[in-house]
Amino acid sequence: MASFANRMGFKFFPDELAAPPAFMEDENLALFDKGLNRRAYNVLTDRAGGVEIHVFDYAYTAGERKNSREHRLTVAVFSAPDGAYPIFLIEPKGVFDKLDPFTERGAVDLEEYPGFSKSYSIDSLQDVQSLKAALHGVFGLLALEAGWHMQSSRQNVLFFKNTGLVPIGEYEDFVRKCRSVFGALNGNLTVRL
Repeated sequence: MASFANRMGFKFFPDELAAPPAFMEDENLALFDKGLNRRAYNVLTDRAGGVEIHVFDYAYTAGERKNSREHRLTVAVFSAPDGAYPIFLIEPKGVFDKLDPFTERGAVDLEEYPGFSKSYSIDSLQDVQSLKAALHGVFGLLALEAGWHMQSSRQNVLFFKNTGLVPIGEYEDFVRKCRSVFGALNGNLTVRL
């Protein structure tokens, strides 16, 4: 992991952080409200263009005693103190969402992106038109590959997949995809962070 961080220009912190980053306290990032024993480790950080980037392995425990289970996944968070991103949650549709369209949470009509609408649901308090305007570049990219989770608050945008930890050999691809979608959110697919 250290050699990957060095090659990509990230600072690397292998141990659990003594003090969690401020974004982990952001009430609009639902991932960080789940479970107990929440911790970030193998943290990669960088700063570019006024945006702070954190890529890390994240673990939390869900359930109680005998039924508890530790979840581990790799997460990327882009923090822009001056950001004004819409607050939203994009996640893969579950089995019930696909079987009964009337149960869909946060259903947003996206006729322009049927691949996205088939695979994902959106929860947001934003009105539909402003959400479409803010996320138009994101929909096409996420439609290319199912399974992404994307959460946003005003200053933080978070990405992960429920497939667990990203193997070190796939980290570069994970970071590249997160940067592309974040760039699309900023209206510039060529943004280089």
